[in-house]
Amino acid sequence: MDKDIETRLVFIAPDSELTPDRIARFVHNLGNEVSVKETCYGVVLQGPREAVRRTMTEVRKMDPNRIF
Repeated sequence: MDKDIETRLVFIAPDSELTPDRIARFVHNLGNEVSVKETCYGVVLQGPREAVRRTMTEVRKMDPNRIF
């Protein structure tokens, strides 16, 4: 696997009003080169390191205190 590929897990706090589906749609709309997979606890992001980090920054803005 390429060294520049990164995988990040995004966890949503139980008291957040966000859903994995909503986050996945948001990630798709960003247009970054990141693949996203919904899970029961949030989403999994994978792609080029910088694209994943940019995506994480934007996703955290959706609910900064309830996304980990």
